Amino acid sequence: MPKSLTKIVFTGAVWALSIKMIGVLSSLSINVILARILSTDEMGAYFILTSLVLFGSLLARYGIKQVVVKIVAESLADNRPGSAADAIWKMLFIITIGVMVVCSMYYLVIGRLMVIDVFDIQILENIIGVSAIWILILAYQTPLAEVFRGVHDIRLASLFDGVLFSFMLALLLLGIWMLDLNLTFFQLIDTSVFLAGFSLFITIVILARRRVMFVGQGKTSLRNIIEISSPLFITNVINQILTNFSLWVAAIFLVTADVALYGAAWKLVMLVTFPLMIVNMTVQPVISELYTTGRYYHLQAVLQGMATLAFIPSLLILIVFIIWSGGVLNIVYGPDYVNAALALGILSFGQLFNAWTGSCGIVLAFTGHHDNLMKITITTGVLSMLLAVLLANQWGLTGIALAVSIGRIIHNGYAWIAVRKYTGLWTHASFNPIFIGDAIRRVLRGDIHT
Repeated sequence: MPKSLTKIVFTGAVWALSIKMIGVLSSLSINVILARILSTDEMGAYFILTSLVLFGSLLARYGIKQVVVKIVAESLADNRPGSAADAIWKMLFIITIGVMVVCSMYYLVIGRLMVIDVFDIQILENIIGVSAIWILILAYQTPLAEVFRGVHDIRLASLFDGVLFSFMLALLLLGIWMLDLNLTFFQLIDTSVFLAGFSLFITIVILARRRVMFVGQGKTSLRNIIEISSPLFITNVINQILTNFSLWVAAIFLVTADVALYGAAWKLVMLVTFPLMIVNMTVQPVISELYTTGRYYHLQAVLQGMATLAFIPSLLILIVFIIWSGGVLNIVYGPDYVNAALALGILSFGQLFNAWTGSCGIVLAFTGHHDNLMKITITTGVLSMLLAVLLANQWGLTGIALAVSIGRIIHNGYAWIAVRKYTGLWTHASFNPIFIGDAIRRVLRGDIHT
């Protein structure tokens, strides 16, 4: 592998790891403090609201997040900076249309329908308008942050993709908690929206200062952007539904306090997925470059080496969660959340398999097989949702967690096999200690040979 590309991968990995670690710790701190400030009913309402806002912003950006990285990275690699700039403007146009549709529908119809008729959480009725603004901000935030990833600036991409917001909110909540000040649920939401807006403003200012990088010739077809983003949009929607549906099922079939318990376990599971998340963020532009230039052996070495690095800490975290799940929940959230211990262990096991299979979904998306990824995601997503509804009535929180883990294992298993079938690549971590040492040494030193 060229040393320049290796440097990009591992310099990016270091920055992504450092910044995302701050983000994960900030998010965890937010939940820890809120669990001590809010009641369990308010905590459950907060989990539901944030899931709706994230889902709404996902709908509004129409799969543009991954497309930004792909087109910008490829355009700059082909020395067509003007094409990257043209693509960014056209993608912002698509997002603006999506924002207008999604936010207006949420404010006028969907928001009230979901929070009152579906979830029956009365406290959310008064903040539908503020929630719509939050959706608007996040719809632009993530794609603009991904522009930095497309130019291999993993540091700023990681910082602006939610980390800056989480860090600011965590600091503010820490100060409120330590000073023993009062914070109502509505003040929390207003503050969150303000900080999200501030983060977006900073992102735009810094990106504007780098506009000289995109001066040059080249155009990008709007039709091409839509053709790439459409299957990714469907895949992302199904993935987000798969991620949030369990929380939504808990809100429908269980009391709001139980939603808080499940949400607490669900948020902690992010610690298991954190290493793979770092890998996925880092290898996205590298996948496009190596696959396009036919360096398949180099690409597989990177994918398996990075998957191995991600799997080892995930396994360690899982062991802690299984053996001492009740104690972890008690320390992090307090005694009111200990009853989510079994759900935490089950969710962690499903995510461990996710870590073992590596970046299989990302590889399908970035090698032109997004249609196959979409089909896999739809099929396994529907199965997981049906299981969640059926098992929620039987076993409550435990049943929902089991359904989610089964769905995740089947999805990643199919995607892992599909990558091998369509690209000839393996993405999984290796249990062979010889491979582990060799893969890490070779990728770090940049001396992988065919």
